[in-house]
Order: sequence, then structure tokens, then C-alpha cells
Amino acid sequence: MICSKTGLVVVNVILLLSSFGLVSVGSLVQNYFHGTSGLLSGFVNLPAALMTAFGVGLACVSLLGIVSVYGRNYGLLFPYMCILLALVILNIVVIITSISLKRYTLRFMTKSLLSSQTQYNTHWPIASNWDSLQQNFECCGVHHFEEWFAYFDNSSVPDSCCIKYSIGCGRFVTKSDIYTAGCASVIRDWFQRNEVYFYLIVMYFIFLELLSFLLYWKYVRVLNHYILISGNY
Repeated sequence: MICSKTGLVVVNVILLLSSFGLVSVGSLVQNYFHGTSGLLSGFVNLPAALMTAFGVGLACVSLLGIVSVYGRNYGLLFPYMCILLALVILNIVVIITSISLKRYTLRFMTKSLLSSQTQYNTHWPIASNWDSLQQNFECCGVHHFEEWFAYFDNSSVPDSCCIKYSIGCGRFVTKSDIYTAGCASVIRDWFQRNEVYFYLIVMYFIFLELLSFLLYWKYVRVLNHYILISGNY
């Protein structure tokens, strides 16, 4: 029983530390896209906030697991196992949902960018978000930089499209002076490059949660056997 107890504590400590890492990743993603929150809030900030919240919740669950073992609280073991099983199911649902909705989400994001582009010259917050987006991702326009010609005179683009930024640099530009890639394709490529890390992180937590569940199941069986023999806990 001591071996099972030690293994449970180790796994829960790993889960606890990993949850802190998850919170950090969620916060970093939110900070990275902070300047574009008005354009990508539903596509990036919300998932990042949910990731942070999940990390906090997982930290609480890990502490519950440690307390239930070290505190010799038999009443917490069954709730903890149920929560672990629910987390495994939740993570599997997250993977299936993200795969199923990926294409729809990217398409909806493109429509959202096209809609906000028309308000660049009339809404300062949207203009600021667009400037941050184009500078951070080194892109210009939704699909092509020439889209901005419809909103600026003399074949001009926002200054944030310039490779070497300066006030007024977007006037009378040439291709060599600006980012020519559309932001929709650049963002799509960014997500495709990083989605594998997302799936690996989710699978990592599923593995730890399942391992902890199995160890607790074994621990409860050994504990029940010990109670039957000794008559005490």
C-alpha cells in the first residue's frame, strides 16, 4: 500500500506542476494576442482563457488528490476518481471538437477579418487591432495587401503593413516595402504549425489523468483489503 500511496502522490505532484505550466501557456497566448483582442477574441483569447481556467481547476484537483491520500480521508477518494474520469472525457471531447470545428472556425475568422477591415478608417480600436495584427504576424490585408487600396487613396496601405515602420510609410508603396502575405493565410499557417503542440499537451494530461485514476483504483482496492484484515484505516 505504501508503494501505491507514493506513486499517487508523485503523479499528483506532476499534475500539479503541469497545471501551473498550463496556466503559464494560457497567459502567454493571451499576452501574445493582446493587441489583436478585438479581432481574434473568440478564436484565441477565449480558448486561452479556458486553458488557464482548466489549469487552475486541475491544480485544485491535484491538491485534492494529495490531501485525500496524505490526509487519510477515505471520503475524498471516490469523488476524486469521478473528477479524474470526467476530466479524461472532457479532454477527449476537446480534441474531437477542435478537429471537427477547425475548418469552420478558420472560415468564420476570415469573415470576421473582412468585416472589420471595412471599419479601419472609422473605428480607432479596430484600426489599432489591425495594426498590431499586421505588425506581429508580418502580413497585410485579409487575403492580399491590395485589398486596402479600396479604403486608402493613391494605392496606399496602413503604415503597419510596412516592413520598416514609420509614419506615412504606407503611401505610394511598392511590394518590396511591405508585407505582401494576407493575414488570413498567415494566421491559418500559425495555427497549423502549433496545433500539434496543443494535441500533445491534451494527450499528455489524458495520460496523467488515466494513470492517476488507475493508481487510485488500485489504492482503493488495497485499502479495502487492508481495512478488512486490520479492521482500521
